[in-house]
Amino acid sequence: MMTLRKKLLLIIGSILLALIFIVALVIVMNRKPAVPADVVAPENELGIISEPVSDAVIPKIEEEMNIKIAPVAPVVSEDASERYVRQLAKIFVERIGTYSNQNDNAHISDVVSMTTQRMQEYLVSQGIEHSSRYSGVTTRAISAEVQSFGEGVAVVGVGVQQEVRNAGENSQTIYKNGRVNLVEEGGEWKVSGLYWD
Repeated sequence: MMTLRKKLLLIIGSILLALIFIVALVIVMNRKPAVPADVVAPENELGIISEPVSDAVIPKIEEEMNIKIAPVAPVVSEDASERYVRQLAKIFVERIGTYSNQNDNAHISDVVSMTTQRMQEYLVSQGIEHSSRYSGVTTRAISAEVQSFGEGVAVVGVGVQQEVRNAGENSQTIYKNGRVNLVEEGGEWKVSGLYWD
């Protein structure tokens, strides 16, 4: 004959076993089938991709869809220092090239910390006189490429888009190319020159 203690253990054990079985069943039923790595599944219901896209498949796709797929440029790894001087050149060109005759030469004071002492002196000499008739330029760096990078010296080629606005006139968009020279002073990169083509 079973004692009360044995009956309780049997009931609790049976309930725990049933719960474990139910949880395992729910997990198995909700598991999604794994997609093999070589199969590309569409992200929406617009189409079905039947094979992975490879160099061998591209001509077939181009022919079927009557399009030309642009080749992908190879990824070029860039040293962190080169990336830094490229970004510094872009920031410098945008800040020094965005100005108006009504902002008290803020474009010059914005770049003082980025430039060598000699470049600071040059920039101060290029200040713009205040005028009541508005004239201004907004510059956006659209390209930057490290042309040379050596021990403490770098040259970055830049391309910019400038929107020139004068009071009472339509704005004009112009494009320029140039180069930014940088030197390393005390472990910090500084702009030492800006030359437009």
